[in-house]
Order: sequence, then C-alpha cells, then structure tokens
Amino acid sequence: MSKAAPTPVLKPLRLRQQRFVHEYLVDGNAAAAARRAGYEVKRSKSYGCEMLKKPAVKAAVAAERARRAAPMSRESVMAALRQVAEANVLDYARTGPGGALELDLWRLERDRAGAVKELTVVEQTDPKSGAVTRTVGFKLADRSAALIKLLPMLEARDEAAGLARGRRDGIAAVAALTAEQFGRFREGLARAGR
Repeated sequence: MSKAAPTPVLKPLRLRQQRFVHEYLVDGNAAAAARRAGYEVKRSKSYGCEMLKKPAVKAAVAAERARRAAPMSRESVMAALRQVAEANVLDYARTGPGGALELDLWRLERDRAGAVKELTVVEQTDPKSGAVTRTVGFKLADRSAALIKLLPMLEARDEAAGLARGRRDGIAAVAALTAEQFGRFREGLARAGR
C-alpha cells in the first residue's frame, strides 16, 4: 500500500502578501495588485508573478474565491453580523506618539472591514510649503443594530437545538424545559406536523 504524500505546511501570509491577495481578487491583475499592495512600482509586474507562484498565496487566492462563490448560509450571515457587533476601534488603530490613536489600514483585514461603515480621506496641501497632509477617518457600522438583528437568529438557533435535543433525548430533555421553552417546543412540533 502506498502512502499519501504529506500535505505541505504553508507559511502564514505576511501583511503585504495578504494585501496582494485582496487586491488581486479585485481585478485579477497581478502587477496592479502588487502596486496597490505597496510593492515597488518599477518591479510590480515581476513581484506580481512571484506572488502568484508562492504556494501560500495561491492557496489564499483559491480559498477566498471558493468562499466568495459559496452560497450565503445562516451561519455566514450570523458571522458577518457578529463581526459588526464585536467591532472595536482598537481593531483598526494603533496608539501613536503621545497616546493619540492612528488609523492603521494595513491591519484592516477583509472580515473586519465589513464593520466599517464609512472611510474618508482628506488631503490638504499647504500653499507655502507644498507639504501634503492626509487625514483619514472612519465610522464603524451601528453595533446595536447588528445585535438587534443577531439576537433573534441566536434564539432561533437555540430553539432548534432544543427541538433536536428533545427528539434525541426524549422525555428527560422535555422535562428539563422551562414553561416558555416547552411552549415553543410544542409550537415547533405542531409546525413539523407531529
């Protein structure tokens, strides 16, 4: 009997490689993705080709394409709402000199970016010196709205779990239900035609 070759362990992507994967999936242009990810402009074409040859980058691109192609499920909706509900300004910023918060867009991963409602960039040029000042701001999505949407989904999931537990464990599980839970259990049985 032949042994299967062990699956190679892929190195985690560095931050710039993660950005490359994200940018590559925008338009499928490796050179443009390399430029947008922060690689040297003059060598962006070769960097793009190099990136696509790396097993970890290829795997990340394939995984993200598969994730985007998969149909949305209840679990994926709940996960997205949870990302918004758990978003915190410290996920997107770092403490700068003097304790001031500085927005760190390199830390902005795809999943966490879903919680950003608005991103603004304002550039001002000083007429005397020609120095450019860039101010970046953002607003997070409404956390309470995400929690309000998520709560019924969590409750529905628990009710379904209770019904499944009742079917599996029989009378002992039903006897352990509160009056309210028992009422929902009976309604669930009625909907199921039992």
